[in-house]
Amino acid sequence: MKYSLEKISRIDYLKIADSHGIKLHMVKRGDSFCEANGEDAYMNDSYCAGKDEIILGIYDDEDLEIASFFHELGHCITKKKWEEGILKFHMELDAWMVGLTEAYKYGYHIKSSTFEYMVKCIDSYIGYEERET
Repeated sequence: MKYSLEKISRIDYLKIADSHGIKLHMVKRGDSFCEANGEDAYMNDSYCAGKDEIILGIYDDEDLEIASFFHELGHCITKKKWEEGILKFHMELDAWMVGLTEAYKYGYHIKSSTFEYMVKCIDSYIGYEERET
C-alpha cells in the first residue's frame, strides 16, 4: 500500500501501527492523556511505550506529525538489540532511520524543513548521558 503526504491520515496511522502489532493512542486536547500529564507534554511531541505502543501527540504541522509517528514506529520495529551503555544518541538516530525507511515504503518523503527538525531532535541527545547522571 502506497501513500503520499496528502493521503497519510490518522486513520492510516492506525492501520500502519496495527500492521506491526502496535497499539496507537492519538492524543487530543483535553483527553485523559492531557488531563494526566498536561497538554504541553504532548504539544509537538510523541512517545513510545516499549515495543508495542505509540502515543502520538498534538501537532501544529502535519509533516512533523507524520515524521514523528514514523520515528516512534522506528523505536518499536528496530531490529537492534541495544546493549547496556549504548548512547541514547545512537538509539534516537536509529529510530529516525528505521522509521523514515518504513515511511518511504508508504510513499512518504521527508521535507527539508522536517529534516532540519529531525537533526535538531538528534542533536538534543548529544551529551544526554552526562546531563542525566
